[in-house]
Amino acid sequence: MPFFAPNPFRLSRIAALLIVACFAAPAHAAAGAGPLVDAAWAVAHIGRDDVRFLDIRGGGAEDFAAAHIPGAVFSDYFRAGWRTAGADGTPGMLPPVADLEILVGGLGIANTSHIVIVARGLSAGEMAGAARVFWTFKVLGHDAVSILDGGMTAYMALPSAPLESGPATSGRQVFKASFRPELIATKRQVIASQESGAVLLDLRPKNQYSGARGPGFVRRLGTIEGARNLPLNRLTEGGAFKTPAALAELFAAADAAAEGPITCFCNSGHMAALGWFVAHELLGNTEARLYDGSMAEWSADPALAVVPGERRD
Repeated sequence: MPFFAPNPFRLSRIAALLIVACFAAPAHAAAGAGPLVDAAWAVAHIGRDDVRFLDIRGGGAEDFAAAHIPGAVFSDYFRAGWRTAGADGTPGMLPPVADLEILVGGLGIANTSHIVIVARGLSAGEMAGAARVFWTFKVLGHDAVSILDGGMTAYMALPSAPLESGPATSGRQVFKASFRPELIATKRQVIASQESGAVLLDLRPKNQYSGARGPGFVRRLGTIEGARNLPLNRLTEGGAFKTPAALAELFAAADAAAEGPITCFCNSGHMAALGWFVAHELLGNTEARLYDGSMAEWSADPALAVVPGERRD
């Protein structure tokens, strides 16, 4: 029987692939965890090695140090690097995947972690930050992620909820992404959706949809022609999400069906993340996408129409 000596180069490549596969092994959702978990679930899962509470209270380092969920890590949503300017200067864009891998790993989060995102939880706008980070993890291919419904506000209202003080400490981990571009809508794809009559859903308040107001980084006020409007503050009661039945009614009233292609947008992809989360995760529309550039990018292109949104009551 002939003897074949092993190829050391081939073996080294196989070993390297096995190492990467170990690092990139996806986490399984913690027991009972859906896209939303409540404060009681959070209390029951404190101290679990496979659960990582990620506190993203914007500008809230002092609040975090004063009181947080035991074992949580802190990452300022606005300042830590979850969003960045695009190559053309569009604000609030998804950073390069390599940068996000470093950010996430530096928080002590590995591919085996189930992440629970914790916002302050006083408003729909704050929950939109949690939804944006949730979407970011999904884009990175990490499905073991949840949002704490009602955020720290709901957690601290629970009499049995333990608290910890002091700064967060965590060891660095290796986090490897598996990029999912299908969750992101590009400007070109939005144009195609517009031409095909697919749903474009503007999550901004009515006065921004109509063009009466808007932030300075949006060059022209108004909305994308053909877009429907569903103001994000209708989706929650404070920081707590409305029931799936109530959310489905709101989407239906906005002519945004629970099935079929839907692109959520706003000014910079922040408010729109809340609509995407509801559509994709709570209502089960797997064709929902988030237009990352939103009106900041759209309004800067003089070839694209910006129109006053049509009033609907």
